[in-house]
Amino acid sequence: MTAASLLVLAPAPTDAAVEEPLTATAPAPPVEPASPVERRRVTALRATGASLLGVGGASLVTSFVLFGVANAAAHRVADGSSPGPIGFPSARWRDLAPDERLAQRATIAARTLAVVGPLMMIAGAITLGIGNQRRRDLRERRVAWSPRGLALRW
Repeated sequence: MTAASLLVLAPAPTDAAVEEPLTATAPAPPVEPASPVERRRVTALRATGASLLGVGGASLVTSFVLFGVANAAAHRVADGSSPGPIGFPSARWRDLAPDERLAQRATIAARTLAVVGPLMMIAGAITLGIGNQRRRDLRERRVAWSPRGLALRW
């Protein structure tokens, strides 16, 4: 057989024989709309409570940092004014005075913030709790007699 005889033997394609190629993907399932998100209105009480809670926490952390600063300054003063192995070191009082003032002031600030911080956090938590309470319906609810017995009316 030759190539010419093969062409004669093969039938010519018709329009009915040509089909669309099948796609491997299935149709996408229908997309359900997202449920509406319930948005809670930010009230003044909620904003105030959250702010107080955050500022109280920040002041508590700051008090811990200031306690560390005061401790470091107090150690520098103690190391400079204590005798070493061969007597007092070369530090003079005027060199140690700024560290002593820093230690005193940082201690006062740290103690103040250590008291005020938790109080602010407690006040913020209470205010936030009050602000988060859902308002009850203002409609009046009452139990009343009906022909069938007791009925709840609102």
